[in-house]
Amino acid sequence: MMPLDSLPEELLIQILGHLSIPDIIAVRETSKSLAGVTQEKIVWLHALRNLIIHNYPIPGLRGRSVLDLDHHELEKLALNAYEYRRNWTSAQPAYSRRIEIMSPSPRTAAAQHARILSIQFLSHRSRQLLLCLTLLDQAAEAPRSTALECWDITSQPARCIASLIVGSFASMVTNDVSSSPATLALSHASSAAGINAGTRTTTYAIDLGSSNASTSFVAIASFASLRYPNKLHENMFVCSDHTTNVMRVIDACSGDLLYSLRVPLIHDDPTISLEEFACLGVTFWREYILVFRQTWIHLYRLNEDQATTAATTESSGSTFQQELHPIAKHKWQWPIDSLAVEVANHTAIHTYPELASVEPRLMHSSRDIPPPVNIFVRFDSWYPWPVNILHHFILESNANYTAALPSTVDNVPYLFSSLSGEVRGPQLKDSVTSPMRLFTPSHIAMGRFGTAVWIDAETSTPGQAGDLGQRVAGRLLSTRLRSRHGNTSWATTGSNRTLNGQERGGLVAVLNLEANIEFAGNEYGIEDPMMVFAVKEEESTWNRVAVDDAEGRIAIGSTEGRVIVLDYALP
Repeated sequence: MMPLDSLPEELLIQILGHLSIPDIIAVRETSKSLAGVTQEKIVWLHALRNLIIHNYPIPGLRGRSVLDLDHHELEKLALNAYEYRRNWTSAQPAYSRRIEIMSPSPRTAAAQHARILSIQFLSHRSRQLLLCLTLLDQAAEAPRSTALECWDITSQPARCIASLIVGSFASMVTNDVSSSPATLALSHASSAAGINAGTRTTTYAIDLGSSNASTSFVAIASFASLRYPNKLHENMFVCSDHTTNVMRVIDACSGDLLYSLRVPLIHDDPTISLEEFACLGVTFWREYILVFRQTWIHLYRLNEDQATTAATTESSGSTFQQELHPIAKHKWQWPIDSLAVEVANHTAIHTYPELASVEPRLMHSSRDIPPPVNIFVRFDSWYPWPVNILHHFILESNANYTAALPSTVDNVPYLFSSLSGEVRGPQLKDSVTSPMRLFTPSHIAMGRFGTAVWIDAETSTPGQAGDLGQRVAGRLLSTRLRSRHGNTSWATTGSNRTLNGQERGGLVAVLNLEANIEFAGNEYGIEDPMMVFAVKEEESTWNRVAVDDAEGRIAIGSTEGRVIVLDYALP
């Protein structure tokens, strides 16, 4: 048998490209000549490529070009990414750094009580940021106010680099596209009276070069809006009001009213508002908006041909709006208490395009086929607490969708009609016990790489709520559905049709590539692991959770104005 180290270097590099990272290290230890081959830059580019094909995040890259890094830096990135995922998906991940933040900072004597309303991670090149929105109960009879702060959590210690005080209760959403001008939108009650009373929203950018934290939030636009901010996507801000059946899509940079999203009338009376239409979540795919309501999912298309124009008297900038009606819908069997939703857009490939360029089949694949959508829900109940089970649903995408054709019941990316004529709604993938206790806060969040995290009341006995305390648990969600025959398949339904004589690529091509690349030791499994990130046997003060699974961080907010940040990636 020919010794391995006697093979041509080009062939050895191809062989190493099909090995897992531990196997590459094992090959390195067999001989000096093979050790030299494992130090080639292309070997570690291929190793990183294999990781992103299986949707592994690469913490620490932070905007740097992988093509400019040497083999030592690439090897460190690959090893850290591999070890981070092994730690992240273990039963009890071990954090490498713990940060505690008191918001607002400094805490003034006038603020007798502070409660975290929202926490969100942001990434900006080499800096990792955390936004904290905190409700302040003032002393004596002073009115409430809300503090918005941006913390640089990469510095030692973490420091507040931007701060803003709003003189009323406020709520916040951050932009899911980091390159957009508007970083966040802050909605609060207007101080005006009469016709201008109501809710106003201001969009902000963050001046990271400013030395004055009080001026680092830079206002972009301020406009009339609805009470609840639901989504900020590129330049589109989506808001709703539970007292009406209307949602609005507003230009985040100009304040112009773009669209009104209507719901089907049930009682033929537009003044009747039903709780089942309350908006719990919004996600975008291209020109489509999926709106997740308490008992409904509605799909809208932002297309002028399918919109009607109506006059409006709102003072949000424009005098005309386009009214959109759902082009597809699905009704849940039970009302929803809380929800987290994320498009499973094979994030690693889109996040690290330079690594994808190492594999030509990734770069030449089309993006016409919509990705499936992960939905993580807790249903409501008749009792004062929600159901003690979390459910993972997958909203399948339509592999036969063709963007160039008009929208029909079978040519929409989601909620399309099957051959039987039934709408293809969310498919149940799995359920997780998540016990709740009366008046115990709960919250769900989901990361871009498919990590769902939540707060519940289980502390010691599996499946049961403890007398005191809370835990932060998580699960890495995959979009593979198990069929009745026991095998797995991606949640993209329909044949891989041809268009203009060529096979349609996109997600199907990427996933077929993943299925065809095998690794020793089953290092890249597809099981959905369950993790417990934190447990405390004390008072139930945790009320908010955020996750950045691209960099390996969890943030836990409390009713005491305290935020704990846990880092799980290697420094």
